[in-house]
Amino acid sequence: MIHFFQDDEGYTAWCKENDGGFVFNWFRGSGAQGRMNKIHRADCRHLWNRSDQGRRTSTYAKVCSNSFTELTDFVADERGFSWSYCATCNPNYEENHVVVTDVGYWNLQKPFTPRIH
Repeated sequence: MIHFFQDDEGYTAWCKENDGGFVFNWFRGSGAQGRMNKIHRADCRHLWNRSDQGRRTSTYAKVCSNSFTELTDFVADERGFSWSYCATCNPNYEENHVVVTDVGYWNLQKPFTPRIH
């Protein structure tokens, strides 16, 4: 696991080398701000908006890992319940196209994965 804050160059390089990895956008806020704490796939389009270029790690710290379990355990320890998965890239998506949750399961199509800029 690796942390990035005010290091866009290092963060971008890590994501390019680990495009199958996972990224936690760590806003550190509480209450309504806590909803902004999200786990994404490293190639999620929300992480690569052109308008964020040059400031991807200045507003949010990024915690990155190739291990989904390692990252989710870290996030749960640090944030408790004040975080969520990105609904666009579905980082909790299983390779067998089934997501299992506490309320059931759904067959899903593979999520959209854009090219990293």
